[in-house]
Amino acid sequence: MNKTKELYSGEIESRTKGEVVLETLATSVICIMGSLGNFVTLLIIYKNPRLRTPTNLLIASLAFSDFSLATFLGIPLYIATVASFRFPFPASVCQFEGFAIIVMIVASIQTVAWTAVNRFYRVVRPTNYSRIFTIQRTSAIVVFVWTLSLLTPIPYLCTGELFVFNPGKGICFVKPDLDPMSTTIVFIVTGFPITVTLYCYFRVFLKVRQHNSQVSQSAVSADEIRVTKLLFVIVFVFMSCWTPIVAVEVIDYYHARWVLPRWVYIAYSFLGLISSAVNPLIYVTLNKQFRGEYLTVLRPCFCKMNVVSVL
Repeated sequence: MNKTKELYSGEIESRTKGEVVLETLATSVICIMGSLGNFVTLLIIYKNPRLRTPTNLLIASLAFSDFSLATFLGIPLYIATVASFRFPFPASVCQFEGFAIIVMIVASIQTVAWTAVNRFYRVVRPTNYSRIFTIQRTSAIVVFVWTLSLLTPIPYLCTGELFVFNPGKGICFVKPDLDPMSTTIVFIVTGFPITVTLYCYFRVFLKVRQHNSQVSQSAVSADEIRVTKLLFVIVFVFMSCWTPIVAVEVIDYYHARWVLPRWVYIAYSFLGLISSAVNPLIYVTLNKQFRGEYLTVLRPCFCKMNVVSVL
């Protein structure tokens, strides 16, 4: 693994100034979009009591994960790493980054799975929805998701392993030669919820395709169908970003070392960042209520900018 690490380090150091500027600029734009967009999403749900529904609590949980990834990891750490030719921080920061990345990934995957379960009961089993997805129970689900996410990296560290810097990815992460226990935990906290997500949305997709009269007989409103389609798009984009990432990890774990070209690992990191930045754009595009709230929050900012430019 050391030889591979030296190879990627050499590729990073051999980048032209243009390549460094391009990678840094692209990373900065994505991280800033993810940070601001998800912050506004959280602010909207917090300030508007009408938006504090069980479904939107799960959306807020996902937005918090994406906001944290872009703000506390992407902007200060990943951008600085991409702009330099090495990991420019102490070893303790590397351990923090590796720990936090796993927490955010697991929280996102678990939240997406619970959102799928929420839609399953709202569309396929609507008679049980109000009983299962109350505000209190959904809040408990969010607490459970984040507790599980915070606990997930601990077994890996308890084996005596440390997070290591991958020059290709530009991040600190687990070693590619995982022990059996860590591999099992990864499957449980990621593989199982992904399976649940796919199953639930497959059932929801079949239900939504049914005739409108059948949907109305199932006590599912047109608004709920629109919300379901919105969340389906979010899941589709999420899976589109994370399926290649998972494939890269599987290949590395199979070989017990980093074996892919650096451009693959660059795409790996960019897909993770894009996943954290794109959801607010989906809300604005597909949800009229969210779009109105975004405009309400952002309009004063644009007005102030116009006033300053006039002055």
